[in-house]
Amino acid sequence: MSKKNNTLIIWDLQDCPKINYDKIILWRSFGYKNHPNAISIPNLVEKNDVNLKSRYLSWIYELGENRIKGKRLIDHLELRPGFSFWWMTLIFEKSNWAKSPQIYEVIRLLAFEEWFKTQEKFSRIYLYSSSVSLHRSIRIWCDKKGIDFHSKKRTASLTFHSIIKRIRNLIPHPIRAFIWIITYVFQRWSLKNVGTQEWSNSKGQITFVSYLFNLNYDLVENGNLNNPYWGNLPDELQRNGFKSNWLHLYIKDVNTPNASKASKILRKVNMNNQEQIHTTIDSFLNVNSILKAISDWFKLFFIAWFLRKERFAEKETSFDLFNLLRRDWNKSIFGKTALSNLLHFNLIELAMKSLPKQQKGLYLQENQGWEFALIHAWNTAGHEELIGTAHSTIRFWDLRYFVDSRTFKRFGINDMPLPTRIALNSDIAFDSMLKGGYPKENMVMVEALRYINLKKNKPPLAFERLSTSSEDLYLLVMGDYLMQNTKRQMSFLEDAIQSINFNIRIMLKPHPNYPVVATDYPALKLMITTDPISKLLPKCNAAYTSNVTSAAVEAYCAGKFVISVIDPTILNMSPLREKDDVLFVSSIEDLIKALNQIQYNNMKSLKTHSYFCLDSNLPRWKKVLELNNKNKFEINYN
Repeated sequence: MSKKNNTLIIWDLQDCPKINYDKIILWRSFGYKNHPNAISIPNLVEKNDVNLKSRYLSWIYELGENRIKGKRLIDHLELRPGFSFWWMTLIFEKSNWAKSPQIYEVIRLLAFEEWFKTQEKFSRIYLYSSSVSLHRSIRIWCDKKGIDFHSKKRTASLTFHSIIKRIRNLIPHPIRAFIWIITYVFQRWSLKNVGTQEWSNSKGQITFVSYLFNLNYDLVENGNLNNPYWGNLPDELQRNGFKSNWLHLYIKDVNTPNASKASKILRKVNMNNQEQIHTTIDSFLNVNSILKAISDWFKLFFIAWFLRKERFAEKETSFDLFNLLRRDWNKSIFGKTALSNLLHFNLIELAMKSLPKQQKGLYLQENQGWEFALIHAWNTAGHEELIGTAHSTIRFWDLRYFVDSRTFKRFGINDMPLPTRIALNSDIAFDSMLKGGYPKENMVMVEALRYINLKKNKPPLAFERLSTSSEDLYLLVMGDYLMQNTKRQMSFLEDAIQSINFNIRIMLKPHPNYPVVATDYPALKLMITTDPISKLLPKCNAAYTSNVTSAAVEAYCAGKFVISVIDPTILNMSPLREKDDVLFVSSIEDLIKALNQIQYNNMKSLKTHSYFCLDSNLPRWKKVLELNNKNKFEINYN
């Protein structure tokens, strides 16, 4: 066999390979015209999605079950009797789209390993990459396999942001954590005690745990925050005479850029609305809670020191996968993430202890660390039913929602905290969780509160043109939560529009987390708006989204053509991933083709789609919350 045929090239760079070998692995691309026979790892991931997802979840499970000095890793991390900090780590959270992008690297390695098993032997591998961790992982793997490994490192181009990031990464995690908690307490101190007295004296028996973010502050004067996550459910409760308590996690946005303004808003709402009590977890800040969090942090330090020389077994693969997630481990135990989770844990404990006994609790379920703290604190305080609410879509590759089915087994020792039930808003979500092994008896179908307005979209929304031209294409651009996704999306559109021979009227609705300035994209002549999507959809005939945002579903349900940008460097997180009538584009050429298809009627006719469970009267929610049994909620009223 020739040297060329016996050599495997792994290309982990953005540009097209300039070399010509028979076997080239494209690590971060769907393919190139110059290399029609190259193997695309992103394509292999999508073709083998179910198996790879299962293998990754199994690996996470085995990691927690690793026995070290006679105890599971989960048990070593016991923070309170019966509660392990393992459930609050980034490794278990698996937020592959926002916090832990290196998870995709792990899945690509698993896909590569599966492919490699079916191939003839290679005597040497050349890796072209700027990733130090990938070089290390493949080098160690090649040593195990007896394969000659050649490292062709490329230095990533330096930018101002990358330089700042490198400097920040030089600061040890504990120092960054201390800087964070000092800054956090200073910035949030103005929320201290806001609503806590009313909270402790509350007569309400239903509690919501939610985010103070992206609210309609025009309604504040009437004592209504109009939280978009919960739709018309709070109004329904109030109309039926039910009092409710609200524990918020404050997140900065354009309307509440600081805690001081959030504090004023909450005080005003509590004064004007006697049926709802609003507070935040930061309202429970005090010296003792801060010191307790730091004490818990030192406890984690001691545990990590005890385990420092131990190696975690890799039962699922011959790759050293833990190496790729080591930064997540260090952040979760030593860094800002650890101290943040521990502070929130202690604040939630205080909040739950000071709240009179509750009959029902509802929280937004995304399986973040604070949610497991809430479940533990809720149960420890003696409250009754707690319902996790999946407020948006559940996407196949959103790994936060999925665990290995063995994780659901109850042994009575540091088991994964589970709510009494989870409330799901669609058949798609219900089936996804069922396939993921979630106990069916702990699942219930409810109306999609965030999307109730879609019920009004049948028959198809009337089309209100923005100009008199009948030949224009009206495109609604939906911005993404993450800056890099929005920038890729806008860059594609800016380049594609140069090759379009018809006029496109573009409305852009940025995500509240990442505002966009029109002058950044002068060629697009953007009309930027913050209007609700429900008001914007009648003004367009197509929507253009990233592959992460759940807002794409609203356009799809309203019968609009949907174009979604997929990025080979991340997993396809689109909630419409398996829909054949959605146009997924991975290049500028793909986007040009899609826009032409829509404009020249080469696609199917528009029609509305059913996706969510919708009924503005909320019969399912009323049954879940037992709103017809008002006496039950008046036990502690007198």
